[in-house]
Amino acid sequence: MTDKERITQIVNDACTRIREHVDSVQIFVTFHAEDGETTSGYNAGRRNFYARQSQVKEWVRFQHEFQRCQAKREDSEDNDD
Repeated sequence: MTDKERITQIVNDACTRIREHVDSVQIFVTFHAEDGETTSGYNAGRRNFYARQSQVKEWVRFQHEFQRCQAKREDSEDNDD
């Protein structure tokens, strides 16, 4: 079994176990590819597609806003010196 196959199985099993307790689940993972030089990714989700899609969009929006505020704060601190 390749690393990707093993990781795929682990993620799929986790999604299946978690979905029994929640309305939806989405898992994203990254891992070193077998060539040792690149990064690969895999994602799996179960149940309510639209809830998962909205949650991912909200997470991305929040991350962008957080980074924007962080950069603004750092810029402000640099100007105070």
